[in-house]
Amino acid sequence: MIEILKKNWALHFDLSLNILNTAVCLPIAKESNFTFSQESNKVMGDKKGRDMELHKAFVELQTKMLDSKQKMKLADMQIENLKRSITHTELTSSELKSLPENTRLYESVGRMFILSSGTEVTNTLDTKKENSKEKIKNLEANKTYLERSLKDSENSLRELVAQRRAQ
Repeated sequence: MIEILKKNWALHFDLSLNILNTAVCLPIAKESNFTFSQESNKVMGDKKGRDMELHKAFVELQTKMLDSKQKMKLADMQIENLKRSITHTELTSSELKSLPENTRLYESVGRMFILSSGTEVTNTLDTKKENSKEKIKNLEANKTYLERSLKDSENSLRELVAQRRAQ
């Protein structure tokens, strides 16, 4: 009888579920003289489909979670780099303001330096600062979107599990 149960379990579940379910159900089967019939095979096949659906949903959630966490870490790193860039720009701008107006200023372009006026350099720094602030806003918005979509996925998975328990 145990051999019949093992064969039926092996047919309907993968190896990990087979070990778990056999360990739980075999003692019950010994006590109650339980045998499989066609109806119980159909029920077990239906449960396998449900288990596979839940398993698939869990795998999708796990993949989405890992992807979202990686994207959020990348966004955090980019935000930190942009904040450093803003700080650097502000410090440079404050140093330029302390210089006399007729001071020669050079901007680096690749490997060369170009003579520029103080207002041009200040405008370039201000533009760089504003662009960095805009990028930070976009990254934070993307990060909140990722968090919200992750929570939505978790909630839908919880609903699926609760629905399966109710059945």
